[in-house]
Amino acid sequence: MTTARGNTVLLLALAALTTSGCDPQARGFSLPPGDANKGLTTFQELQCNQCHSIPKLIKKRYDSLYPDVEIALGGPVHRVKTYGELVTAIIHPGKAVSRPVPEAAMTDEDTSIMPIYNGAMTVEQLVDLTTFLQQTYELQVPPYTPYMH
Repeated sequence: MTTARGNTVLLLALAALTTSGCDPQARGFSLPPGDANKGLTTFQELQCNQCHSIPKLIKKRYDSLYPDVEIALGGPVHRVKTYGELVTAIIHPGKAVSRPVPEAAMTDEDTSIMPIYNGAMTVEQLVDLTTFLQQTYELQVPPYTPYMH
């Protein structure tokens, strides 16, 4: 059974996804600014480090319920992680798998073992968590290689 708070989070996330890649102000929609420090607190409260680590910041718990699963978040990337991608990864984790994950992170039905937090997370927590995660990625511009014809 879905809660009203879960429905609110889902509706907000869907609205954010429809504007990802666009100027939110031009579309008449914007999310309130998030607080990365509160996002870190949410990351810890929801025990995201049962499976996730963030290089140089958060280590995976090795007393985890899933000792064979470690999925690193953040770090150097060659393209920006959009707000919409991060929101999707939080509210619909099986949909957002973008790189090889340990087999232990998937169920027999080929879905993510990550719990669905839609009914347990407030909109503020979602915004703060996404803001926190965005800052953990470091855009690495590939070196320029001139094309010789």
